[in-house]
Amino acid sequence: SPTPATPRASVWRSPPHGSEPALGRAIYGRMLMLALGAGAHDVLSADAVLLGTPANIGYLSGAMKHFFDQIYYPCLEQTRGLPFGAYLHGNDDTAGAQRALGTITTGMGWLEVRPAVTVVGEPDPDDREQLNDLAGMVAAAALGTSAAT
Repeated sequence: SPTPATPRASVWRSPPHGSEPALGRAIYGRMLMLALGAGAHDVLSADAVLLGTPANIGYLSGAMKHFFDQIYYPCLEQTRGLPFGAYLHGNDDTAGAQRALGTITTGMGWLEVRPAVTVVGEPDPDDREQLNDLAGMVAAAALGTSAAT
């Protein structure tokens, strides 16, 4: 009998800067791919995605924007309902990046597993715990289950 496919929870993030490596270590036990290296085929084969980006000048990083520019139309119809989670890190503010991410993912019809984790300034232990929870929820969504809180 055929072996069932292993669910894939993929993590796409922008290249690290500042505190990003510390945030990344909190969640990157999963499949990790830089946003600039990911394409439509990666999204189409994922059962859930976790997106991470710095908030640069009040917006998504260029790498994350490029990622969405590349996958938007090829994935628009086939990924409706795709579970996702996101974290955003900014030195001062993440509101513009949050708004942009919400606009894009709503347009794609993706389903947020929980509100984005936003970190302003240096991440603290609570931020890392929220990131672990987020990663667990995305992984559970990939498995088709819900994470107990």
